[in-house]
Amino acid sequence: MITHEIRLYYNPYSQTLSRGVLLQILETAANNLADELQRMIDTGDTEKESFAVILADPTETREVQQPTDLALAAVLLGPEAEDLMPNALAKIDAASRHGVPNGALVDQASHCLGDDDFAWGHSAHLLIEVEGVNIAGETGDYTFQVALAAGSGLSAEQDHDMAKMILTEVMGQIRDRRDSWIAEQRREHGRWGWYNQQNQPPEKYRAILDLAPIAHL
Repeated sequence: MITHEIRLYYNPYSQTLSRGVLLQILETAANNLADELQRMIDTGDTEKESFAVILADPTETREVQQPTDLALAAVLLGPEAEDLMPNALAKIDAASRHGVPNGALVDQASHCLGDDDFAWGHSAHLLIEVEGVNIAGETGDYTFQVALAAGSGLSAEQDHDMAKMILTEVMGQIRDRRDSWIAEQRREHGRWGWYNQQNQPPEKYRAILDLAPIAHL
């Protein structure tokens, strides 16, 4: 049986998704991830019994002064998972800095990786496709990253697949819960435009009212 540990570092949804509910989402996903690692061991796909994955905060609402500021949560599987966490965080840091998957940086753009960067493996990215017009005025389908994670402990491909598995599950659950929350506010109160309890702009956006212009007509 694969043991697991969940570490929640930050909840950027505290007004709309409680810490308890977020932990429940992570617990369910961690159980599924542990089951997948056990399956891989049982089928001979891996002999390794430890894996660590870090989920980046997709809201990017915090000022990032160091790589740990990127972390939303971590899931540790097996007895040696904690030792693998720096590898996972390094992958997230590089992918976040450059907007390029860590594996692509390692394989095709190592000049982007400086001293003390991690020289192995893939980050995992959740993407959406949007139809629209680009800056050149061309119409088409465009792909955007909406979430990021990275894992360590298995092969490069297995690290990616396991990180993508839990990233997809956790972000899907968060999205569904928060979509339900705002739909409920609109059913009960009518128009509701903010992800907060007051339905009012917070101070960081109200500050525009006090910003002095350099010219006024």
